[in-house]
Amino acid sequence: MAESSSLLPALSTELLLQIFSHLDPVHSTCLGLACRRLYRVYSLKHKKIPLDAFTYDCPIPNSNLSTMCYLFHHLEDWKPAHLMHCWRCHKFGESDSFTQTGPLFGKCIACVQHEHNHSRSSSWQFSVHTRQLAFQPPVG
Repeated sequence: MAESSSLLPALSTELLLQIFSHLDPVHSTCLGLACRRLYRVYSLKHKKIPLDAFTYDCPIPNSNLSTMCYLFHHLEDWKPAHLMHCWRCHKFGESDSFTQTGPLFGKCIACVQHEHNHSRSSSWQFSVHTRQLAFQPPVG
């Protein structure tokens, strides 16, 4: 057996599947992203876990309590710095495709435009060029 810095990936597929079965989807995804071998086994159990999947099993530092946390929070330090998370559609995208100011900060342009096209009042106007929102008082 080849030496490894971790013994976990060297375990049998059956044993790894057993470990994954005891984890919630959020922690299972995090473990699956640790290395290629674990990801292959993870993929046998899970097909697709949404970024807004959550668990109530996240410890609060310096206490014996747990809180709710989302998968996208766990991936913040793991993802490349040029990506942002849209809190509406729960997808990661390039930073330059997100609103940078205003009440919809952190929303991707596609979601802002979709909401603008489907809203009944157009009191908010979105500028694609500046990626900012501006309030327009209702006319009339």
